[in-house]
Amino acid sequence: MPGADTHVVLDTAAAVTITNPVTLRSLTVGGGAVDVACTSDAALTVTESILLLDRGTLTLNKPSAVGNAFYLGEGGLLTHAGNTDSEANKIDLTVGGDMMIEQGGAIDVRRKGYGKKMGPGAMTINGYAPSYGGKGKNNNANEG
Repeated sequence: MPGADTHVVLDTAAAVTITNPVTLRSLTVGGGAVDVACTSDAALTVTESILLLDRGTLTLNKPSAVGNAFYLGEGGLLTHAGNTDSEANKIDLTVGGDMMIEQGGAIDVRRKGYGKKMGPGAMTINGYAPSYGGKGKNNNANEG
């Protein structure tokens, strides 16, 4: 089991899932000739830096922290897993130093929100939905 003094480098074909809280010294994902994925389903603490490089995907589903720098290079992807009826997964990241995103690096959470008709913006049982400042929706109203 890696510990607080461990430099972890994931640069060969792998899909690694973190299921228990862990503290690492540094984390590098990607940078090799193949796709590499690291998913954190538990708290992740990195005391120095995270390097997310070409062909590397880091999926942060639980609160995470990096003490120094987070570098997201070209071809790297930061994301979180999708949700259904609750906000179980989200990027909650604290960076103690600089966050650098190179051109071609991506933070992409498209289609990762609540499932259809789920979450705080879903229609209620009586057919009304929130408007968030605009015209609301009433499925029970007759429109003519």
